Amino acid sequence: MHWHTADEWAYVLYGKARVTVMQPDGHMFIDDVEEGDPWIFPAGFPHSIQGLGPDGTEFLLVFNQGSFSEDGTMLLSEWIAHTPSEVLGQLYRLGCKRVCQSSAGPLYIFPAKEPGSLAQDKAEIGGEQVASHRQYTFHLKAMEPSPARAEKFA
Repeated sequence: MHWHTADEWAYVLYGKARVTVMQPDGHMFIDDVEEGDPWIFPAGFPHSIQGLGPDGTEFLLVFNQGSFSEDGTMLLSEWIAHTPSEVLGQLYRLGCKRVCQSSAGPLYIFPAKEPGSLAQDKAEIGGEQVASHRQYTFHLKAMEPSPARAEKFA
């Protein structure tokens, strides 16, 4: 989980991924994307990307600020690494052992188990009560072509 000072746009070049976006009001958006799908993560919205399948995913990232760098990224793992485990344990009601395992340092890419189904992930966050009604992904291949639009550009 991380967030940026700039909007993040992406286009999936290969494979599949599960993306998660947390809105400022606490609602969560979770969706799977695949080759040809774009996504947008607004600046300041915590988000994560997890590759799916045996080969993961490859995507092109674009930020809406020409001077953007990784210094404009806040990593949850980096915050955890610099916060005393006693504080984290009190904030999140976790035992020290669990917190200490999580605070190995900042990470952008790391190995993890492949998640369950999209429906299972949505159910684990509380289903419709906390699900976002905003859309941050777009499934281009699922869109039916429109002859009227094609004629306009011919």
